[in-house]
Amino acid sequence: MNWNYVKPTTVEKISHVEKMIDAHLPENLKTIVLLNNNGRPEKDCFDTEINQGVQFKQLLSFNEDDVETIYAYIDFIKKEKIFPFADDPSGNLICLDKEKIILWNHETNEKEFIADSLEDFINSLYE
Repeated sequence: MNWNYVKPTTVEKISHVEKMIDAHLPENLKTIVLLNNNGRPEKDCFDTEINQGVQFKQLLSFNEDDVETIYAYIDFIKKEKIFPFADDPSGNLICLDKEKIILWNHETNEKEFIADSLEDFINSLYE
């Protein structure tokens, strides 16, 4: 899959986030971030258990100085015990919840199931 607007990041920056949240991220997520940090996938639509055609806006950046960065969600991660790695244009977060992928609605604090794994989620994206 092709990604646009990618900003380089490093393993060290990912490790720094892991230390801040006191958790290890799955290797497949780290690989996606290293290759596509802050990027927007060409296939950018997905379905949840409730909604169809939700837009994948972009991966959250692991660079502190970027505008939409994972650093803005450190307290959220510690409190909610879910890991946002991307967002939609409405401000909802695409998150890793244990191994499952969910959409967290920022207005209602409700979670919508998307996929059983990150790989299933990425493979389900469509135009």
